Amino acid sequence: MSLKFFLRQDPVLLFVTFFLVALGILMISSTDPSFALQQLIFSLLGFLVFFTVSALDHRFFKSFAFALYLFVLFLLLILPIFGEAIRGSTRWINLGFFLFQPSELAKPVLILTLAWFFDNRHSSSLKDIFLSLFFVLPYFILVFHQPDLGNALIIFLIWVSIVFVSGLPSLFAVLGVVFASFLLPISWFFLAAYQKARLVSFLNPTLDPLGTGYSILQSQIAIGSGQLFGRGFGRGTQSHLAFLPARQTDFIFATLSEELGLFGASMLLLVFFVLVIHILDVAKISAKRFPTQISIGVATWILVQIFINVGMNLGIVPVTGITLPLISYGGSSLISTLFGLGIINSIYHSRRQTQLTAQMSGS
Repeated sequence: MSLKFFLRQDPVLLFVTFFLVALGILMISSTDPSFALQQLIFSLLGFLVFFTVSALDHRFFKSFAFALYLFVLFLLLILPIFGEAIRGSTRWINLGFFLFQPSELAKPVLILTLAWFFDNRHSSSLKDIFLSLFFVLPYFILVFHQPDLGNALIIFLIWVSIVFVSGLPSLFAVLGVVFASFLLPISWFFLAAYQKARLVSFLNPTLDPLGTGYSILQSQIAIGSGQLFGRGFGRGTQSHLAFLPARQTDFIFATLSEELGLFGASMLLLVFFVLVIHILDVAKISAKRFPTQISIGVATWILVQIFINVGMNLGIVPVTGITLPLISYGGSSLISTLFGLGIINSIYHSRRQTQLTAQMSGS
């Protein structure tokens, strides 16, 4: 790739993305250098995807959105047969060199599919909303059945955000909230036994401090022990003495908070805030519906995932197994997120080129 290509990139998006990925590798290396080396390899593959997608016109994905949708749907359908079960969940396909999680790829692909579907519709009629459910429900049901409540929730909220910006009448939005409120208590009967146990332990983790409440309590201890400036890089007792479970994945925020303290955790959240706001700014400068809906979908995806992950580390939301974007260990999550951000970079470049062409024509 030429120097000219790199100069065309979105500087804010590029800097923030590089910073977060590098910080993630650094924090993973603090607890296990072997995991950090694997994450570095995933990062190189992810940035290859990022720059490849960035080099394409975002409109290119209109032609392939439905094909990508069907491909991911196929992966989700074969998962119960060929998938590998880990800790009671069948979410991964073993590719030999790493475990691939189709539900991670489902998120950016669903965003592209919904943006493609609503692109030629000037406003969301009730008919269009119900038709769009035919894209969402198969993903939602299959991911929920794995079981993976966290990613199923993200898939649902991606749909809500894109439907809303597509011109959803306010009355429909109010009715949707009321309907969801009635369905929420019923969802208890569809949860797996371990998911019910997690909800109970979320409400009172001290009921089973060595069982279902263990993760939450250890995470809170790790975050609290970091105090203002942390114990120092590589000196976290909860993570290094293996008291903190999933310290490279689900609870990496607790690992970071223990070693870098409130200051480091706040700086991380500030950088995430900059990333989400910048994606929303890209949505604002996008003159057409397709790129706007993609940007809103990606912003919702990243924001909700940050909220769930940080929330379960703090003990304010139930533990769902959701990773922290660009920070947590995991190839599927990292590469899928970089794929989504690559599309945002492509949208930025396309709009920037349009603005420059307009300025040159005007002069």
